[in-house]
Amino acid sequence: MNDQRRFPWFSRKAASLASIAFVTLLVASCAGGDNAQTSGSGDSEDPVTIRVVTSVTQFYPFVAVQAHEELGTWKDSGINVEVISGTTPTLGQIMAGDQADISLGYGATIASNIVSGLDETLVANNIGPWDQYVIAGTASGVNSLEELQGKTFGITGNGSPGDYTMQLMAKQLGWAPDDYKATALGDVGTLFAALAAGQVDAVVWNADQAYKLEDNGIGKIVATTSDLIGPSNLEAFGVMDEFAEKHPEAVRIFFEKYYEMVEKMQADPKLYTDVIEGWGLDPAVAQKLGENSLPLLSTDGVITEEELQGISNSIPITIGKPDSEPPIIKYVYWKDFLK
Repeated sequence: MNDQRRFPWFSRKAASLASIAFVTLLVASCAGGDNAQTSGSGDSEDPVTIRVVTSVTQFYPFVAVQAHEELGTWKDSGINVEVISGTTPTLGQIMAGDQADISLGYGATIASNIVSGLDETLVANNIGPWDQYVIAGTASGVNSLEELQGKTFGITGNGSPGDYTMQLMAKQLGWAPDDYKATALGDVGTLFAALAAGQVDAVVWNADQAYKLEDNGIGKIVATTSDLIGPSNLEAFGVMDEFAEKHPEAVRIFFEKYYEMVEKMQADPKLYTDVIEGWGLDPAVAQKLGENSLPLLSTDGVITEEELQGISNSIPITIGKPDSEPPIIKYVYWKDFLK
C-alpha cells in the first residue's frame, strides 16, 4: 500500500528531508500531547479511536463529522471518533505531529502536504464542485464581476482556496496581473470586517458565508466560481498510511458510516439544517445551504480524473510557486486503499 509513489514531483530524498524537518518542528511545539488511540496493534482489542482534524470549525460540508454525536454518524459502529479543530495551514502540522489520523480539508492542501513528504494518502472526496462565490462589498458599489477589474480582493493568505480561485478566475477573464490587487488579511473575521468597512472590494468564499454576507447586507454575490474553476475537489479526506495499515477495518467503518449519513441527510435535509441553525446560522441561510450545497456532498468518496487534474493545477499556487509545473497526482480510493 505504501510503496507506490503517488507524487513523482519531488525526489524521495527531498521529500524525506522535508518530512523529517516538518515533524521535528512540530514535535518540539506539541510535546506532551496525548495519543487518543485506545487499541493496540490491531482492531481486535479495544475499540479504535480515530482522530479527525478539520480545517474549518462548524463548516457546512463537514456536518456529518463535526456533528457526529448529535447525528449519530458512528453510533454503535464499534469505533470512537474524536474531532480536532484545525486550520488549512495547520493540517499538515497536526498530522505530522501524530495528533490526528484522518484530515478533512482543502484537497490541494492535503495533496501538497503529501508532496512535501507527509506519509498520508488522499483517499476520498468530501465535496467536489467548487462551491465558492465572488462577493462584492456593498460599500464598493460593485454589481457585476466585470466591475471588479482594477479592484482589491481580500484573501486570508497566499495559497488559500480563495487566493487560488481569484488567480484562476482573473486568468480566465483575461485580466493582467496589474488589473487587480490581492490583500492578505489573515483570519476570516478580519477578512469580512475589511469587506464591511470597504477596505477591500470583494472576497471569494464558500457558500455559507456568501449567503450570510448577502443576508446581512454586507455583500452581494456577483458570480459563482464553479464554471470558471472547472472540475476540482474543494474538500477531501486524507488518511495517515501507518494508521490505515494498523486499523483498516476501523477506517473502512469510518467511511462507510460517514457516507451513509450523507445519504441520510440528503434524503432528509432537516437533519442537516437543524445542525447548522444550531451553529448560529440564520434559518434562511441554512435553508439555502440545504437546497444548494447539501446535494453537492459526495455520497461515495470518488475523486474523478478531471477532479484530480484540478487539484494538481491548484497545487503550485497553494505552495506559493505559481510558475512551477503541476505535479502528477495519483490517489487511492478509500475502498482500494484498505485492501
